[in-house]
Amino acid sequence: MENDIKTGMIMDGVSQSKEQKEAKDNLNEAIGINQERLKEAMARYKAAHTPYVRSNKKIGRNDLCPCGSNKKYKNCCLKTGKYEK
Repeated sequence: MENDIKTGMIMDGVSQSKEQKEAKDNLNEAIGINQERLKEAMARYKAAHTPYVRSNKKIGRNDLCPCGSNKKYKNCCLKTGKYEK
């Protein structure tokens, strides 16, 4: 309304309601577009940040070596790299 007074235009109730309706429609359209963009961004984020799932159980340094020597992994195959983590 301040802008109308500064420019010297006097608006009647009918034209003002049309402008308000147009402004409301434009705002709703902008909100809809932003919601679509937000959904797309969230889908990209989820795709990029999926957790890594190991196919095999992690071998700890102090676990028994999987080669069957009954030694700790750190004293057996860790140094040779026979079993990768």
